[in-house]
Amino acid sequence: MTKIQIIFRELLKLAKAPNLSTAARFPNYLAFGKPLGYHDLRGTRLLLDRISKHCIKRKKPDVTFLLRNKRTGLPSVIKGADIRGRPATASELHYLRTETQKLVEKYFSGGKHPY
Repeated sequence: MTKIQIIFRELLKLAKAPNLSTAARFPNYLAFGKPLGYHDLRGTRLLLDRISKHCIKRKKPDVTFLLRNKRTGLPSVIKGADIRGRPATASELHYLRTETQKLVEKYFSGGKHPY
């Protein structure tokens, strides 16, 4: 399996896992990456971008929205824009909330998201 396939598979497992708390289902990048052998996921930005584009192209919920920046509590990329170092715009937050709700409805109905 390639790195991108492994990360995508693990994101889908996280999305589909039953009985997880919101905090466990929406981990920060380090908490997600460490068990996969990554000390951080900064080096995997391109892989996560490809996963996001794959989801959008196939009209599936963007599973990369499960991962959050530890400092901001938000994904580092929303609508293709890197928001590290700046606050997310109202438009980006609206998009994030709308798309994450689709993720909730598809994979863990009745669950909550932190955004």
